[in-house]
Amino acid sequence: ALSIQAHPDKSLAAKLHANDKKNYPDDNHKPELACAVTEFQGLCGFRPLSELKAHVQQVPELRGLIGEEA
Repeated sequence: ALSIQAHPDKSLAAKLHANDKKNYPDDNHKPELACAVTEFQGLCGFRPLSELKAHVQQVPELRGLIGEEA
């Protein structure tokens, strides 16, 4: 299973930290970079968009995160 991680930008990280230090112990953003050192094919193994859309429509929590128009 793939874990879902959300990394807020710098200003949101500071707000989240100010309001909830237990769950957001760091007020910094967490920029990430993936750099392939060999040949790489992105998005390998992802589900087709139509399948993802159907799944999102069936899970209220995902609809709440992504929005109804997605």
